[in-house]
Amino acid sequence: MDDPQTTKNHSFHLEAHAQISSDAVHPTDTIPAQIIVPQQSPSSPGASWYPPPTGTFKINVDAEETQGASWGIGILVRNHTGEVFAAAAIQIPCLPDPGLAEAMGIRYAINFALETNFEIVIIDSDCKVVTNLFSANNIPHSYIRSVVLDCISLSSSFKSFQITHVRRGGNMCAHHLDKFACSHPNSYWIEDVPDFIVPFLAMEFCPRPI
Repeated sequence: MDDPQTTKNHSFHLEAHAQISSDAVHPTDTIPAQIIVPQQSPSSPGASWYPPPTGTFKINVDAEETQGASWGIGILVRNHTGEVFAAAAIQIPCLPDPGLAEAMGIRYAINFALETNFEIVIIDSDCKVVTNLFSANNIPHSYIRSVVLDCISLSSSFKSFQITHVRRGGNMCAHHLDKFACSHPNSYWIEDVPDFIVPFLAMEFCPRPI
């Protein structure tokens, strides 16, 4: 496998952990109408990964606590055929709770998509608590709220943006990327597939019925 640190590492402006303030926005801020939040990605009983419509890129994201005081974030971008266009394994400083880490992961995924010029996207996360916040009329004051509202603001830069909840079985590749971040932090692949996720691509893929 190519060393992602030397041959596939790109300098993205991913500063999702730079500022987190629970007072950054007004408590009555709501979700803009252009954001579509289906309850869950269409999936089989086995919770497989379903491809997006033609012309849309689906971005799976996951966060997991790594060894030591840090979290790993895995991001994988695929098109309607399941072809991998980009991936990332990012390590961020320790955060107080898993929900905040998952929200930060979504923010990193949005920034990653913007930096790599994907304009029509669906973001899949297996953290239902966080994805539900994107469709809440009012989001309670918290650090997570600040990150979610920042994600909503960034989403206006896309031609089309959706966020969906997917079960863990449809998010395996992103999960293995966040684990990879433990030993290979801040690794990026552009138009390349990390070798270690290849088996999981086939395992979680489920073609749409004709």
